[in-house]
Amino acid sequence: YWSDNIGLAAALTTIRELKRRDAKTRFREIGEQLRSALNDAFRAADLAGACLGLHTNPYLQIDLPDESLRPQVNTLFVQEMARRGIHCLPAFKATLAHTQRDIDQTAAAAYETFRIIRHGLKTAQLDDLLVADLKKEPFRRQVR
Repeated sequence: YWSDNIGLAAALTTIRELKRRDAKTRFREIGEQLRSALNDAFRAADLAGACLGLHTNPYLQIDLPDESLRPQVNTLFVQEMARRGIHCLPAFKATLAHTQRDIDQTAAAAYETFRIIRHGLKTAQLDDLLVADLKKEPFRRQVR
C-alpha cells in the first residue's frame, strides 16, 4: 500500500540482510545471554526479581512489597542505568551490533543499580534517591 517503491525495496533489502546475517540465531543468543547475565546480577545484588520474557524482548520483574512503589523503582532503574551509560527501560531489545562486552556492561550496571534499588526498598527512601521525574506509562499519559 506504499505510494512508492522505496519502502518496499528497503523492506526487502532489510529482510535479505537479516537472513544473510542469520539474525534469528544471533537475536536468540544475545537475548539468552542478556537474560542470564541480568538474573545473575539480581542474585548477586540480593534483590528479589528476574529477567523474564522472550529472548527478543526480555524484561525485568522486580518483586516489590507494595505495587504502588513500581513507578519509583522503574524510574530509579532508568536513572541509575543511564548514570552508568546504559540508556534503557526495564526491558531490552537486541540489535545485531550488540556484543558480549555490551552484555557484560549492561549486567555490571544492572548489578550496581539493583543494589541501589534494594537499599531504597530496605530504607523506604526511594524518593530520596530519585533526581528524575517519575517515569510515565506512554499510553496512560495520553488518556489521563
